[in-house]
Amino acid sequence: MAEIQLRNLSKRWGSFVGVHEFDLTIADKEFLVLLGPSGCGKTTTMRMIAGLEDATEGDILVDGVRVNDLEPKDRDVAMVFQSYALYPNMNVYENIRFPLRVRGVDPKTHDQRVRRASAMVELDDFLHRKPAELSGGQRQRVALARAVVREPNVFLMDEPLSNLDAKLRVSTRAQIKNLSHELAVTTIYVTHDQIEAMTLADRVVIMRAGVVQQVGTPVEIYDNPANAFVASFIGNPAMNLMDGSIKDGTFTTNNVQISGLEAVDGPVTLGFRAEDAKVIESSGQINAPIYTMELLGDATTVSVRIGGALVSVKADKNYRAAIDETVSIEVPVEHCHLFEAETGARIGGDPRNFPPRRGQRMQASKMHPIKRERDDMFLKKVTLASAFAITAGTAYAGCEISGNVSIVGNEFPAIHTVANGAAACTGGDVKINLTADHQKINVDGMSGNPAEYTSAIIANSSLVALMNADVVRPLNDLVAAHGQDIPKNQLITIDGNVMAVAFMANAQTLAYRKDVLAELGVEVPTTYEEVLEAAKKIRAAGISKYPVGGAYAAGWNLAQEFTNMYIGHGGEFYKPGTAEVSINNAQGVATLNMMKALTEYMNPDFLTHDSNATGAEMEAGNVMIMNMWGSRMGNLMDDEGAEEQVYSNITVGGPLTVGGGSTPASTLWWDGWTVARNVSDEDAVATFLAMKNGTSPAILTEETMGQAVWMIDGYTPAPVNDGVFAAIAAGTTSYPMLPYHGLLHTALGGNLADFLLGKESAEQALADAEAAYTAAAKEKGFLN
Repeated sequence: MAEIQLRNLSKRWGSFVGVHEFDLTIADKEFLVLLGPSGCGKTTTMRMIAGLEDATEGDILVDGVRVNDLEPKDRDVAMVFQSYALYPNMNVYENIRFPLRVRGVDPKTHDQRVRRASAMVELDDFLHRKPAELSGGQRQRVALARAVVREPNVFLMDEPLSNLDAKLRVSTRAQIKNLSHELAVTTIYVTHDQIEAMTLADRVVIMRAGVVQQVGTPVEIYDNPANAFVASFIGNPAMNLMDGSIKDGTFTTNNVQISGLEAVDGPVTLGFRAEDAKVIESSGQINAPIYTMELLGDATTVSVRIGGALVSVKADKNYRAAIDETVSIEVPVEHCHLFEAETGARIGGDPRNFPPRRGQRMQASKMHPIKRERDDMFLKKVTLASAFAITAGTAYAGCEISGNVSIVGNEFPAIHTVANGAAACTGGDVKINLTADHQKINVDGMSGNPAEYTSAIIANSSLVALMNADVVRPLNDLVAAHGQDIPKNQLITIDGNVMAVAFMANAQTLAYRKDVLAELGVEVPTTYEEVLEAAKKIRAAGISKYPVGGAYAAGWNLAQEFTNMYIGHGGEFYKPGTAEVSINNAQGVATLNMMKALTEYMNPDFLTHDSNATGAEMEAGNVMIMNMWGSRMGNLMDDEGAEEQVYSNITVGGPLTVGGGSTPASTLWWDGWTVARNVSDEDAVATFLAMKNGTSPAILTEETMGQAVWMIDGYTPAPVNDGVFAAIAAGTTSYPMLPYHGLLHTALGGNLADFLLGKESAEQALADAEAAYTAAAKEKGFLN
C-alpha cells in the first residue's frame, strides 16, 4: 500500500501561516486522525497531501517518492468529503461508477468493482435510487463506496460524519472502522470530534493554529497530554484546568488546596479528569457551591465554578443535591497533571516528580510549541502588503448623535454589517439604502442641496467619481475633532485631504467546487488557461453544461473584468504621463479573446449576470468555477441558498494569471465611507460618528469575521478570505485611482458587449471604447 512522509510541510498565504513545519511519518495501513478545532490547519494538511493545495515549503513522499509536483489524479488517493458530494442526476450505481469512467478504467471491470464496493457498505438494495431518495447515512455510504471503487493506495476523509445525526454518526463510524480493517489501506481522517478520533485512530495528531501539538495513540494522548490545550481538547467532559500557584508542595487557588506535590514554588495550571475525582461527605481538597448537575444515566456529573473555570466530577448515578449547595471533592494527587502557567507545556510525567529532570521542560516546549505569543501571531497577524496594515486602535464607546444620517451602498454582507453598526447610534435618525444600483444613484443622491445621502460607502473607483462630481467633503476637520483614534492607514488621503475612511480590503479571486475538481482529477487552476481546460472536462463529464461563472453584466461589471484581465496581460491603460488612452493593442485584443473563450462555458445570458446572479448560479449547483469578489465568498460558503453538498464544497483560491504572465489578473480594492459636501455641519458630524461606529471593533463577531478582510482592530482571518490574502501576497495591482479612469471604465462597459456576442472584431470594440473615452475626457477637460 503506502507509507506517507511529511517533511517540514508548511503552508502560508502571505504572512498568514496555515500549517507550520508539519513533520511526520504515517505507516503503511495506518489509520491516522488529524484532530483540532476549526482553522487549525488539519484540512489544509490533507489538501496538500491530496494535491489540491500547493505546499509553501517541505516535501510529501509516498513510498519514498516525492509527489509535491504530481497532479491530484496521479497521486493515487481517494477523498471522502464532509458533504456527500453526489451528483443528483445520477443514481447510486452511476455515482459509485463515476471515478472509473473519468479515469478511463476498462469498462468490462466496472460492474464487478461497483457491486463489490456497494456490498462492502451495504448498498446493494439502493443502486437504482437517486441521492434525493436516500437518507443522510446512506448518502455518506455512497461517498465511501465511490472512494473504495477506485482501490487507491491512500484514503483521505475530511469530516465525513459532520452532517449526520448522533445515531447515524455512531453506526457510520463503526462502518468506517470495519471498512478500514477490511481494506487495510493507509487512511488519513480529519475531524474536530475527539470521540471520532479516540474510537477510530491508530494514532492521533492534535493541531492548533497550524502547529502540531502532540502525536500519539488515543490512550497516550488521553493519559499524558503534552500541554494544557491538548488536555482541554481531549475527553468528555474535557480535563478540568485550574490556574493557581504552588507553595511548599501545595497547589492553591479559589476554594482549592491540593497537597503532596513535590514542586517548586510558582504559578502553574493543575488539571484532572472528571472520572479521577470523587464527591465526598467531609471536607475535601475542593469545596464550592454546585453550579449545575447533569444526570447521564450511568453517572451524575457535578460541576462547580473555580474562578472563571467550570470544574466537573463524575458522581454515582444516584447522587442528588441542590444547586448552590456546597459540595466537597477529593482529587487523588497521582491523577493530577501540571502544566506551565506561561506556555501551557506539560511538566514532567507524574506531578509528584516535579520539577522535571534537567532539560526535560525545554524538550517539552520544543516538541510542542504553544507559546501564547506565537498563537496570537498565527491567529491575528495579517499584513496587507505595502498598501494596507491592520493597526490596533482604541475601542469605540457607545454612539450618540444629534443629526440625521442617510447611507447608500452596495448589498454585500459586510456592507450590511457596517450600516447596521451605524444604525445602532441613538439620538438621531439613520436611514439605509443598500442596493446593487448604488453606483447609479450615489452621485445624483449626493448632488442635491441638501444631499439626499449624507454618506456613500464606496470603493477605489467610486470615490473618484464622487470627487469628480464634487459631492464629497474633505474629512480633515472631522478627523481632527472626532477621529484621532482612527488608524492612519485607514485614512484615504488625496492631495493632502482625507476623502474617505477605509474599513476593508477586497479583490476578485478564484471560487471553485473542490469535490468536482477532485472527482475529475483536475488540479485547482492558477491561470485562466487552466480554467478553460477544467471547464472542458467538466462539460465533457456531463456535470454541468455551463460550468464557468463571471460577473459579465454589461456596464460596470464587464469593464471590471476587462480591467482585471488587461492588467494580467501586462497592459497599460494610458500613454505614459498623459490621460491619452492606449488599450487598442495586442494586450487589449488578447484580453477580449480570453474573455470570449470563457463565455463559451458561461450561461448564455452572461451579459445580465452581475456578482449576485453568477453567485446564485454557483449556489444552485450550475457553476463550478469562477472569478468572484472576496466579499461575496461568505455568502457562497454559508448554509443559506444552497444544498449542503454545494455550499460545503465551494472553496476559495488565489487570483488567476493569464497569458503566461506573473501579474495577477485582478485588482486590489478597499472599501470605505465618505461624508457628503452638501449637508449641514450637524448632519456631517452625526454621519461621521455613525459611520465610525459602524466600522468599530464592536461589529466584529464570530458571524461577521468571515464577511471581509476587515481593516479593524480585533479582526482575525477566516477561510473565506484566503483568496484576498493570496491576492495581497501575490502583489495584486490596486485599481487605478486616476481622476479620468472612471470615464474609461464607463466607456469599456458600454462598448465590449458586441464583440462578446460575435457582432464585431476585438479591434473595433476597443476602438469604440477609446473613442467614447476620448470624447468624455475632452468634455471634462482631461484632454485638449
